[in-house]
Amino acid sequence: MNILLTGSSGFIGRHLLPLLGKDSWQIWHLVRETKGLSNEIIWDFKSELSLNIPKIDIIVHLAAKPYFGSDLDMEQYDVNAISALELVNLAKKNGAFFIFASAAIVNGDAALVDRATPVQPLSHYATTKMLAETIIARLTEEYVFLRIGGVYGLDGPEHLGLNRSISQAYHRQSQPTLRGNGQTRRNYICVEDVAKWIESIICQWESGASFEERILYLAGPEVLTLREYLILVTKALTKFEEPIVEQGTPAGDFLLKADIPAFKLTTFNQYLSLLASQRKKYA
Repeated sequence: MNILLTGSSGFIGRHLLPLLGKDSWQIWHLVRETKGLSNEIIWDFKSELSLNIPKIDIIVHLAAKPYFGSDLDMEQYDVNAISALELVNLAKKNGAFFIFASAAIVNGDAALVDRATPVQPLSHYATTKMLAETIIARLTEEYVFLRIGGVYGLDGPEHLGLNRSISQAYHRQSQPTLRGNGQTRRNYICVEDVAKWIESIICQWESGASFEERILYLAGPEVLTLREYLILVTKALTKFEEPIVEQGTPAGDFLLKADIPAFKLTTFNQYLSLLASQRKKYA
């Protein structure tokens, strides 16, 4: 089976690739510039796709430009939305299944997001994800959208402040900084669980099983306040007991009523314990 993957070198992609390599699947990497991977196909994510792409069975579209500024960035529209048109046309041509990593913020900033929450993008980034979903859904019926909340993990993208705290605590044992009272609640998901979820969807499709839901909400197994997240990071990965507290603007809750995968999700404390053991092993 041939899988076309975008975002191979990205945060989720780096964790997904080892899982896909366990099976007899041929992985093709759609990249904007060479990453030194086997089976690379260079594409600018806006022009027509090469005719030399082999027969593809599944497209996993992870590539994204997560810019959250208020000004217009056309490259973000190219990478996050326009690319979906060429990719879904390729999917139709090959009869391929399309897995698209979207974002829960297409539903706006509701305190609790579920299937009944209307689509209401409030940023350019959310709009690009909504546009991509619309393109894919109108042109094919063989797809699954992954509406994901915050994804945490070591060396993850720092637009999620928790990732910055994890990485700095792990690499330098730096004391995390909490801005505001930290009572905002989240149910962030571990990056390794997102990768496992995608792998399980691929296995389900390959087995011929049907999908009752075409839109899945991905979140972790627990709800924590930002303060609780940072206290756990501080205790697990530094010599301190509490994060530094600074003044900050309070934010509202953003929680997902998530779907349930076919495997047991990782708790935040479990993940930090693994990191602490890993650092000790290589110290």
